[in-house]
Amino acid sequence: MPLPTCLVILAIALASSTTSGCAWTQTSAKITANQVAMSREHNEKGKALYIQGRYQEAIVEFEKAYENLDAPEYLFNLARAYDSAKQYEDALRFYRAYLAKGTLPESPQRQAMVQKIAEVEKLIPPATIPPPPSPPERAPPPPVPPDIDQDGVPNEQDECRYTPAGQHPDPRPEFHGCPIRDRDEDTVLDREDACPDQRGAPDPNPKKNGCPGLVEVRYDYITPVAHTAFFAPGKDKLLRKSFPVLLAVVDALIASPQIKKIAIEAHTDGRGNPKKNLDLSERRAINVRRWIVESSDRGRFPTAMEMRGYGGSRPVMFNTTREGRARNNRIEFHIIEMTQ
Repeated sequence: MPLPTCLVILAIALASSTTSGCAWTQTSAKITANQVAMSREHNEKGKALYIQGRYQEAIVEFEKAYENLDAPEYLFNLARAYDSAKQYEDALRFYRAYLAKGTLPESPQRQAMVQKIAEVEKLIPPATIPPPPSPPERAPPPPVPPDIDQDGVPNEQDECRYTPAGQHPDPRPEFHGCPIRDRDEDTVLDREDACPDQRGAPDPNPKKNGCPGLVEVRYDYITPVAHTAFFAPGKDKLLRKSFPVLLAVVDALIASPQIKKIAIEAHTDGRGNPKKNLDLSERRAINVRRWIVESSDRGRFPTAMEMRGYGGSRPVMFNTTREGRARNNRIEFHIIEMTQ
């Protein structure tokens, strides 16, 4: 089998470097004559097998020769056998080791070896990395409703798509689909609030609408600004001094058509019989509702009312002091139904 020109040149250089009894065998005092003889024997067998084209068998013999003696010739023969067997990664490893021995001078022979290494490198396919596994298929997201907040303004036009515009939408184009703001949170919208930065209550009088008064209105309750004694201890008859506060509640409800239903809750202190206190609180709640209805124009008072009596089961202060007992004897107004 004819050899490439670069390998012929290398073979000639190798022959000239291994004459005179192989001077490289003298590089180590540990190398014995027996090792040299065995290496040469395996090397000669490998050459014969290589010439016959039996490259795998030649590789075995060259490896045995190289194991007994680390000689440049055996490195070259191994590289050439692996190259012919198309085991290019092993061939490249031994070609490089042979070149690193430095046995070739700066000459055409060394250039030929560098060229051979470059040729073998091109024959080695690049490492193939398997592609990452495909992510599992996900179910498509549910379709977005055309009007998420259901205020009649399509999503693509709604500047507040998650907040309903309610009964009082903002008229400005840049806030289309948004409710008008109520920054003091007294249920009176800013554009109608005579005191937009002071919490108050709705009032039929535009000049007082949303301004501080005897009661405050929030989105879940109506409460007197100051503590008010609605009843004398142990009695269910309203005190006259509570009338102005109750009238303020009536005005707030009349001015708030969005409040559809409230609960009137009556509480007592903890003194006395619990069953009697429960009955007393229920009578008090009924009397408050009666006073509200009788003091208002029924045609203008659409708010529904529930009466609830809790006796002394829900104190807000300890009953051990006069002030605590006075605070626990109270009336609360809770908003339980309100439109936007």
